[in-house]
Amino acid sequence: MHFTKILSSILLAVTASASPLGSRNVTLGKRKDSDGQAGAYITAGTDVAFAFVYGSPKMPDLSDAASSTQVSYWIGIDGINTNRVIQAGFDAIKGSDGTVTYTAFYEWYPDTVNFISASDFTASAGDVVSITVTVIQSGTAAEAAFVNRNTNKSYNTPVFYSPDEDSDATGIDAEWVIERAPGTTLADFGEVIFTDCSAADSGGYQYYLTGGTTLDLVDTGTTLATGTIVGDNEVDIKYTGP
Repeated sequence: MHFTKILSSILLAVTASASPLGSRNVTLGKRKDSDGQAGAYITAGTDVAFAFVYGSPKMPDLSDAASSTQVSYWIGIDGINTNRVIQAGFDAIKGSDGTVTYTAFYEWYPDTVNFISASDFTASAGDVVSITVTVIQSGTAAEAAFVNRNTNKSYNTPVFYSPDEDSDATGIDAEWVIERAPGTTLADFGEVIFTDCSAADSGGYQYYLTGGTTLDLVDTGTTLATGTIVGDNEVDIKYTGP
């Protein structure tokens, strides 16, 4: 399961203002603590729903990480103010033998996570992978797409959830995060950088990170990772753990 609960109650009303270029900046940013995630998110304003989220994470180097540790990093729609999230990203795992693997996945939580076979799509430390999640069919279906910009390999797939009205996408939030999955030990990932971060509504208006909310991963008073917004389209997440 690649979803964890934000500790504080988040009922953030966010407004947006149109620009001549058809893009909008989200406002009213804050910083919050999470028990499992670090990064940043934006929340749609009144009568706005995100239908698209885009971001390009650089695969982290786990050479300094201890064995049997891991980190997940992904982009997603919903999940902050709702109990479901459509997400796509990677698990970077350092095994007990020191081997590091990068496995792409997609998920419509709370449905089962789907891992992409290494024979279909791969990435290595230092690679930049552009990821897109697109909601279609009025929130009842989605698409996830991956493009490795170092190898020019790509992979895309539909994402469905069993018919359940309560699990339809609402498009309230868009996020770019790393996560410590439940039951795992967070790897010393150094830094995960998401570039090209943006979201869009079904009308084609783009939304950027200006004024977005940052998340710090905090465990029993110890900050393990921090999220920082750089400019209007980059999220830098640094490991600060013990």
